Amino acid sequence: MHTPLSTKEKFSYGLGDFASNLTFSTMSSYVLFYFTDYAGLSIAIAGGLLTFSRLLDAFLNPFTGILFDKTHSRFGKLRPYILYSAPVIVLTFIACFFTDKIPISYRAPFAFVMYLIFAVSYSLGNGAYTSLLTAITDHEGERLACNVAKNMGMSLGGIIASSCTLLFAKWIGFSATATLFGIIAFLALFLCFKNTRERVTGETSSLPLGSALKIMWNCKPFVLICTLQFFQFIASITRSQNTVYYAKYILHNETLAAALLTAPTFVFFFVSPFLPKLVQRFGKRNVASASLVFSSLCVLAIWISGKSAVLVFIFNLLAGIGAVMASCIYFVQCIDTIDHAEWMSGYRLQGFMTSVMMGVAKLGMVFGTFLTPLILNLGGYTESGQQSASALLSIRVAFIVIPIVFMMITVFVGMFYKLDKQYPKILDELIERRTK
Repeated sequence: MHTPLSTKEKFSYGLGDFASNLTFSTMSSYVLFYFTDYAGLSIAIAGGLLTFSRLLDAFLNPFTGILFDKTHSRFGKLRPYILYSAPVIVLTFIACFFTDKIPISYRAPFAFVMYLIFAVSYSLGNGAYTSLLTAITDHEGERLACNVAKNMGMSLGGIIASSCTLLFAKWIGFSATATLFGIIAFLALFLCFKNTRERVTGETSSLPLGSALKIMWNCKPFVLICTLQFFQFIASITRSQNTVYYAKYILHNETLAAALLTAPTFVFFFVSPFLPKLVQRFGKRNVASASLVFSSLCVLAIWISGKSAVLVFIFNLLAGIGAVMASCIYFVQCIDTIDHAEWMSGYRLQGFMTSVMMGVAKLGMVFGTFLTPLILNLGGYTESGQQSASALLSIRVAFIVIPIVFMMITVFVGMFYKLDKQYPKILDELIERRTK
């Protein structure tokens, strides 16, 4: 018989993504800008060190999944990694924003080492957290409820990161701001570890890597979701990284970046509880695809809006809501594909498959991270603050054109995903197997 999860556990699970997004959003939206305009690193060096670090992180992701599946401890397979990675994530996150305090000749290697350690430890901790939803419960309704808590935590973390980072940085500096965010994130991760439990287990530890790869590859819905995540993350990272450049050099108001980054997540915080109803009525794939088409049209409208801050804000808000809705749905679909793979093979590869999906998504981030400095560099962007017409065009292309292209590719790939209709029957059969 199904035992409902407590509100405390759902809330604590949501705190995990609050902490993750508080650090991750600050990094993805501001660290490149901080490295170039505050620490004095060139766009090529800053972009290169971020790209290489994320590439290595993406490569290591599947191995963390294998580690999760083979772990046996009194805390479970996943929760120990949330606990032990938390201090490393927080300390290296803070250290990255102390780069401008380092002697100039050591700044690039210092930034590289700190960001690399942050990326790897974040991969370990967030990989365990992401996989945790598959282990907390196998009840579809409870998973949706936990995912709503996750989405709300993610939104709140993003709101604070987007709205407060520049504001606090101008008041107390980037270093003190990162320290404050780091302390908050550590406390949230500890509560997530302390108040959640792992209940869903499956046969994993005796499975060789080759067999796990074969099961994963034969699960075609999983391959499609990974492909979707790759393209969707390219679109997401190019927009978030270029927001501050667009606000500063196109709209001539650097502080407007906070509003542009915050507004979509702020509104989604209140919209997310209604997302399960949309999904139940129209299906996960259909809602995700419609959300990205809507987002693409709104991003296109930003170009047409020119330098009107009001119109840019409105269309950016609508575009962001659509993109976040799609991203949340793709995460739930990934869990569905893990159940599908278990249904086909008898093996539950929750850690391995989730980590592979995250690794592919990070490859999308790597590609997006590489595209931003490449396009700006080709356009002639300089750290001096005076930008040429070609540099301004490159900022527009990176902020508008590139995201639209990759969002539409994501929609096209999503047309081939067919698991939604089969999933209820698959889940019923899995639950019946586990109770025998």
